[in-house]
Amino acid sequence: DTTMETEKKKRGRPPKRKAMEFEGMTYEGAINNALDKEVAAELDDTLAHKSEDELTDDERKYLKRKREKKSYTLNVRFTESEMQDILARCEQYLQNKEQQERNRQYQEKKRTQQRRKDMLE
Repeated sequence: DTTMETEKKKRGRPPKRKAMEFEGMTYEGAINNALDKEVAAELDDTLAHKSEDELTDDERKYLKRKREKKSYTLNVRFTESEMQDILARCEQYLQNKEQQERNRQYQEKKRTQQRRKDMLE
């Protein structure tokens, strides 16, 4: 019986490593992720104290989905021009992000220079 259980465990997705949860996330991404978890925890807590007939349809749906551990994959098809538009927007978004990061670094450098100058005076 125990061999069956270990056999089962080997199949499927490897266990999630909790420590690596924020790996590859931006600072904002990590914060948003933590906030999402906080909001979800608060929601779960609130719903746990409600009786079945007090729940809204959305709340029922949320709990059902949570119980079934479902995640939804949308299968959407795009035309070639829609796809080009999406890719162009992504490219634009990345360029804007890079520009913002360069600006941030420049401002930081300026502040550091100013602090050095202030210290020397």
